[in-house]
Amino acid sequence: MGCAIALIMKALSISDAEIMILALQDEIRRSQEARYDHRLHAILLVAQGISCPKVANLLGDAPRTVQYWVRRFEEEGFAGLADTDRPGRPKKLIRRISPCPLQNITIHNDKSCCA
Repeated sequence: MGCAIALIMKALSISDAEIMILALQDEIRRSQEARYDHRLHAILLVAQGISCPKVANLLGDAPRTVQYWVRRFEEEGFAGLADTDRPGRPKKLIRRISPCPLQNITIHNDKSCCA
């Protein structure tokens, strides 16, 4: 009684896929942990035999970027995939605490000063 039952899964889709792909890519790039995980996925796919251009196409990255991650991973291991400091504008503005310029203003309720 070795009857094989084939399970057929219904293909699912994401509504507004083109917009959602961009939104998902933005979300991945938003946090350091997500970017690290993204690079791990790229390395995993390359390790499974998928070419860098194909991985880049699947994940929405440039082929040279995926090649760069693979080289860094080969040279430095997992540490090579971690975010490093980036040149340019700082991520967050530092709020400088300064005294309120309006702190020493005296308000007169005397209408004669305005006449």
